[in-house]
Amino acid sequence: MNTITHPEKKKYTRITRAAVLGAAPVLALGLTGCNTAGAEDSADVEDVQELDEEEPVEEPTDEAVDADESGNGSEFEYDGVYDQAFYDDFDAVYLGGIVSVTAVVNDVVSPEAFTLAAADDTSVTELLVLHDGSATNVEPDADVRVTGTAEENFIITDAEESMGVDLDDDAFSEWEGMPYIDANTIDGSVDLDE
Repeated sequence: MNTITHPEKKKYTRITRAAVLGAAPVLALGLTGCNTAGAEDSADVEDVQELDEEEPVEEPTDEAVDADESGNGSEFEYDGVYDQAFYDDFDAVYLGGIVSVTAVVNDVVSPEAFTLAAADDTSVTELLVLHDGSATNVEPDADVRVTGTAEENFIITDAEESMGVDLDDDAFSEWEGMPYIDANTIDGSVDLDE
């Protein structure tokens, strides 16, 4: 008896056969890559644990944790009163670092800026402080503690862009190119007389 196969089934049988024959070499190559015999180049868990036991990590001393680069035991590059020594070291030592300076407000330049003066030495150059304008306790002769980043050169256009404000060019022209502090916090509750 002859079997009659539908022409569509013949087509699918050929496609299936071709797919199986084409996949067989790929599967054979894939399985040969699963061989675990031979030398291994990677580390196992015991190697890692042995390494940790052989080379202990040296813990920092309490003194090293408490002190920073300036050696003053503070989290700031500088934490103290505004004086001539601080101003002289501003560019060489503190530039780019976080400083905390206690001083007297000399002049309010704008709602976003004021200058600091040394409490005990009137010959120290004033230092410009920029802030976000939220400090309400800033007025001339007030004692303040300013914490922020010691910046190298005040440039009016850069300050306006970063702060999103329009500064009075005439009021700020004398500060152009001078060092300044970009303040994060301003504490008006300090008292330099204590």
